[in-house]
Amino acid sequence: MTKFFVTGDIGYQSETVLFESDSDKEAVRFAEKYIRWGDFGGYQFLSVGDYGPDGEYFEIWAMDAPEEEEEEEEEED
Repeated sequence: MTKFFVTGDIGYQSETVLFESDSDKEAVRFAEKYIRWGDFGGYQFLSVGDYGPDGEYFEIWAMDAPEEEEEEEEEED
């Protein structure tokens, strides 16, 4: 049976499994709810996928965290 994983990634260097399911739809639903308020929980990237027999990761859904906007300082006259 195929397992689908929702993973969070920090700087595309370290993955953390946030959720595991037998259903791809359930895994995607979890990921979409996880980020629904625009908060990625500190992760820069979330993905949903499964691992093939050779260990290769097959991504079926992915989302980058929004860029943080820098506040511009107003110049005083």
